[in-house]
Amino acid sequence: MTRWEFHPPRLWDSVQHLKRGRKEAADGVEIDRYLLSQLLALFGFFSLVLVAIYWVNRAVGLFDQLMGDGQSALVFLEFSALTLPNVIKLVLPISAFVAALYA
Repeated sequence: MTRWEFHPPRLWDSVQHLKRGRKEAADGVEIDRYLLSQLLALFGFFSLVLVAIYWVNRAVGLFDQLMGDGQSALVFLEFSALTLPNVIKLVLPISAFVAALYA
């Protein structure tokens, strides 16, 4: 046998290696799903809490401003509902960071 000869692996060894790799990959998927579910639960919790706190804080300032101008409660509810998307946009990155720190 010379130095440069090539001997391909036997087919059975290749099949066993693929099966073993698939099983190890499946174990990794279960761990990934578990971690993702834990992080998403924390992310959802912190998102709800932080959005509620920040939204109430902004609603109080808006309430004072609108009631001082003589607007009705319906206008206040409409304006506070319209500020909700901006509040969510601001709070989601913060809640993702807090969830990652807590986990």
